[in-house]
Formats: sequence, structure tokens, C-alpha cells
Amino acid sequence: MKHLIIISLTLFFCFSITTAQAEDPTNSQKELNTDTIAEISSPENLPIEIVKYDNAKIQNVYTQIKNKKAKDGEKQYLYVKGTVKNTTMGTLSEPTVTAQFIDEKGKSITRHYGTVIPRMIRSQGNKKGHFTIKAPYDPSLSLLKLSLNWAGKNKE
Repeated sequence: MKHLIIISLTLFFCFSITTAQAEDPTNSQKELNTDTIAEISSPENLPIEIVKYDNAKIQNVYTQIKNKKAKDGEKQYLYVKGTVKNTTMGTLSEPTVTAQFIDEKGKSITRHYGTVIPRMIRSQGNKKGHFTIKAPYDPSLSLLKLSLNWAGKNKE
């Protein structure tokens, strides 16, 4: 019963945040500079900086903190989820998303990688893949930078 109440409160809180963000026009994507986009998309209002590309887009990014049982107790993990869209006439082969975690001093805490599924995103059909990155949560995290790499990227 206790778990059901906690789950209900969590869902209510997430719905309330999502509704408030959707109604707030200042919460839309904000331009940082010509190379990146910033969006606020997590319940903790964690800024996310996304590198722009001509041939692909990282989009629909959201973060979630989950408690997971471990041998030495419970640990918190940050999940970063999103999609990659092919915006070129060719195929994106073996796309990988890199998440760089930055603290409030601008120092890199850690870097984690996520494989995009499917491994080849064609220009016809769905044109999208999805990724999930799991990393230990660090409370000093103040910025998340996302970038994309794929086979043949530097040749284009």
C-alpha cells in the first residue's frame, strides 16, 4: 500500500511539472549560440545543451532519476532518453550519443555513451532511432551536453 501511494504521488508530481512546463512560454527551447540548443526538460530543471548537425537531430530529450538497489544499498541513477532523427538523404550508420556531465564550475564530471537503436537510420520510412543512457547520479551536476557521432560523419 505504501508503494502504491508513493507511485501515485510521483505520477501526480511528474504530470504537474509537465503541465506547468507546457503552459509556460519561457520554458521553450532557448538559443545558446549557433552551435547548440538548450532545453529545460527534466523535473530538476537541468539545462541540456544539444549540438546541432545538418544531417541529424537529437530531439525529444528527457531525464529521469531512479533509485536502484545495489549490493551496498540503494544508488541513484540518471537516465537520459531521446530520439535521433535522420535529416539527410543518406543513411546514418552506427549512430552513438555522447552525454557529458558538467558541474557548476564548468568541469566535466564524467562522460557516458548511448547506442541508438536501430543501428542504421535510413532516409525513408521512420527516419528515427532512440537512445537511453544510464549514469550514476551526481548532485553537483548542473549541465548535460549531448552530441552525436556516426560512421562516416567526418567525410561529409
